[in-house]
Amino acid sequence: MTTRTEAELSLIGALLVSPELLPYASGEVSPNEFYDERAGQLYRHILELAQEDRQIDAVTLIQRAGEDSKELIMRCVELVPVASVKSVQAYAGLVREEAKRRVAGERTAAIYEMLEEHEPLEKIQAQAEELAQGLVETGTDDETTIFDGLTRMYERLEEKREYIKTGFSSLDRCLYIDRGDYIILGGRPSAGKTAFSLALAQRMAQRLNGVYF
Repeated sequence: MTTRTEAELSLIGALLVSPELLPYASGEVSPNEFYDERAGQLYRHILELAQEDRQIDAVTLIQRAGEDSKELIMRCVELVPVASVKSVQAYAGLVREEAKRRVAGERTAAIYEMLEEHEPLEKIQAQAEELAQGLVETGTDDETTIFDGLTRMYERLEEKREYIKTGFSSLDRCLYIDRGDYIILGGRPSAGKTAFSLALAQRMAQRLNGVYF
């Protein structure tokens, strides 16, 4: 078993041991980025089970993939008896990195073939620049499944947000100021808008850079 195949099977094993860690893999790597087609198919089945809100373990995966896959699935589980966020992210990163290398190799071979066939140099140069700039597609596109989209959304919602304090506790309890917000301060003439806005700016400038006009 090669290193690249081992990383793919380890990712499958980690997800079977700790299926709750699937979001850390689904946002990073897609089934068609797997070198081992069997592992890629198992990963696809795991994503399907998650979309159907079904239990994800060795039994359900064997049921979905077929008895022929039982030996491979059990090998995946044996590779990773315990899984963590870091391990899943590491395995997914290795799978994606290897996919990039494969595509880069295929593109390099294509450029060499263009040279052999005396293609226009401008066309060859464009291909070489695209490869050098890392603009090679690795099997993923801008489209995403509903499951992946919701997963990313919930991850963002669960992230701890640190809002900008105004210095007025009564305001901070109901006003959550974040970077990029556009806030209008309104009031009657001579009501103290300028003094109040200066107090806000002074408070915020204690922790952040700011400009006052």
